[in-house]
Amino acid sequence: MLISVDALKPDYVFGQEKLGVRLPVITKYFIENGRTAREGMKSVFPTFTYPCHQSMITGTNPAVHGIVNNGIFDPTGEHLGAWYWFANRKVKTLWEAAKECGYCSASVAFPTSVGAKGDFIAPEFWWDGSRLDSILIDAVAKPQGMILEMENEIGVYAGGLDLSDAGDAQRGKAAMWILKNKLASVVKEKPFFLSAYFASFDESAHQNGVYSDAAKSSLQKIDRMLGELIEEAECITEGHLVVCVVSDHGSLDNTYNISPNVLLKKAGLIETPDLSRRHSMDIVKSFQK
Repeated sequence: MLISVDALKPDYVFGQEKLGVRLPVITKYFIENGRTAREGMKSVFPTFTYPCHQSMITGTNPAVHGIVNNGIFDPTGEHLGAWYWFANRKVKTLWEAAKECGYCSASVAFPTSVGAKGDFIAPEFWWDGSRLDSILIDAVAKPQGMILEMENEIGVYAGGLDLSDAGDAQRGKAAMWILKNKLASVVKEKPFFLSAYFASFDESAHQNGVYSDAAKSSLQKIDRMLGELIEEAECITEGHLVVCVVSDHGSLDNTYNISPNVLLKKAGLIETPDLSRRHSMDIVKSFQK
């Protein structure tokens, strides 16, 4: 299993007592067994969520797989804010490689997984956060119909717009559902590869601060869900399990905003349009029409 915890950084793993956070599952399975990268990992550049996740799932840099930002470059708004939801078509992904090597390949909510070549793919995708999201996700899932089947048991599958603790709880339920209902029945015939993703720690850190109580609470909830997934996977594999917990990037609290163009304009080095005048002229033109 490959499980990504968005924005998890080394000081949260190795400095739990100092930060006042408890991650018993990560401590038990990884720290106590010495299975950690104590100095952290060097991420790719740019260290945005989507380029990083496609790099993790392909082993290549953004310059190779082609996903260089979270959102698709769209300065004129033609794509209505679309993100790089899709698995790249330039290099092979782990989902595809695992399937080719006889594994049952699965994924739950992993960024850049729409169109992934696997057996059971519940991708991260969204449109407007409404019930329409489930219908669209179901249409691009593999196999089609799996998301609606899943939702009959666990409730609404969390699209990419729900980055809350509740959204992560649904991601955890979805990963557990895949383990129990899709992978447990095939594991005696073939091994499986499952990727999963949790987003709430990153969102809590963005909204409340990297070392806030809210961020710590989100991370501790993820740790518990991680333990539940490992326990279930160990059960269905009879202990023949390898788990890799990864992260795309760290984060720092923003304390200052630097706006150099303000100083450049005061120094007479750049000119900017009078937006207020432009706006009033647009209103006049609209009345004239």
